[in-house]
Amino acid sequence: MDLPELNPYDYFDTLSYRYKITRQFPFVSAVTIGKSVMGREIAAFMLGHAEEYALFVGGIHGNSHFTSTFLYAFFKELSQAYNTDGVIEGLKVKKALGGRGLIVVPCLNPDGCEIAVSGKTALGNMRFSALRLARKDFSAFALNARGADIEKVFGTSPLQEPESTALVNLCKSINIRHLITFDKGENRLLLPELCNVPERSSRMAEIMLTVSKLRLDSENAAGLCHWFCKEYHRPAFKVLLSHGDDPLADYSAIRELMMLSAIM
Repeated sequence: MDLPELNPYDYFDTLSYRYKITRQFPFVSAVTIGKSVMGREIAAFMLGHAEEYALFVGGIHGNSHFTSTFLYAFFKELSQAYNTDGVIEGLKVKKALGGRGLIVVPCLNPDGCEIAVSGKTALGNMRFSALRLARKDFSAFALNARGADIEKVFGTSPLQEPESTALVNLCKSINIRHLITFDKGENRLLLPELCNVPERSSRMAEIMLTVSKLRLDSENAAGLCHWFCKEYHRPAFKVLLSHGDDPLADYSAIRELMMLSAIM
């Protein structure tokens, strides 16, 4: 299967993506799980009808918008392979998924991602402190439109922000077997250190490290993965990715990890 095109993140393109993918693949479900501070939709895409689902989350910080691009591309690629009985990384997708399901929230922070990509124009009438918070470099903007770090919110008060509340409600309503978050960083696989990590986490980490160039590390700050692990006592991992000049090469480097993480 040919690798997908990786278009730069654009919120309005994501709305079009949702319409097109559900039209092309009727077996795909797409729902709005909440809205951002500025009212942008936070979408979740579901493949498979299962008793439990793997959950992938990207775009938690504005400056990690490329992870949203990767997840949109991967979910489309997975859906195409599922529809045609195709193969990804040597695995027949429909057979590999079996009775498992996958939910992808490509962009948990659509305001932050749009601000990081488009700068002032993404703020509309909310020209408040974003410029100060971004320190005049919008491409580095990591927060939501109210200036909160969504990752850190999960370590203090998960229902504080509309974006974090949306994910909390999703996890309450669906049986999630494990969580994988994707963020910007130095090519590491992080395990939450502050909770009792489930047994199968070690085996999952071993597989993920085998098929990627990531190195294993522990996360000692309370955040989304820590919250999920503590709340549900199920595996949670943060995948930190560097963003180079060749997005297709970066995507290819984690494609097998994403495929295996979807079926484990």
